[in-house]
Amino acid sequence: LKLETLLFLKIMLESHGAATLQPHVEVVCPVLVACISEEWYKIVAEALRVVRVLMGVIRPREEGAEMFSASDFDFAEHVDPLYEAVQPRLAAHDIDQEIKEAAIAAMGALISTAGDELEDELPTVLPLLHERLRNEITRMPALRALGEIASSPLDVDLQCILAPVTKELAAFLRQQSRALKQ
Repeated sequence: LKLETLLFLKIMLESHGAATLQPHVEVVCPVLVACISEEWYKIVAEALRVVRVLMGVIRPREEGAEMFSASDFDFAEHVDPLYEAVQPRLAAHDIDQEIKEAAIAAMGALISTAGDELEDELPTVLPLLHERLRNEITRMPALRALGEIASSPLDVDLQCILAPVTKELAAFLRQQSRALKQ
């Protein structure tokens, strides 16, 4: 039932406007945090996917613009609990592949959307994303997450990982993987 509810919640967040859903974020966030702490990998992975979509509701971008929409909604109070729930899943080494990929995507969305609220956490989380980039199994999700962060209108400071990630990316271009080169 939890899994079906998370699937429904994700579809609802994707298909409705942010202004319509923002009044309900206070109810949704604690439930998502609890689901991320669950034991069953399917629930954890889906909750992490919902976090990724929820970030677009918490702080939506303007249509066709590279700016966030002006809103009276206070998104900042929800960022820390979501970060505290996602970060241990991102840092864990011995977890299910589905959870790893979903945690990487969720953290990418968190930083690209609310990196200005997480400035103190960047020196901790960016090296974790770099580590995931070096792992062949988590390389593509980490590459997508770093791309999302780099293209964020927040101009997130990537200086702590910029040099090693650039070297890593240059090495990827020499590999035979077409998906990686693209």
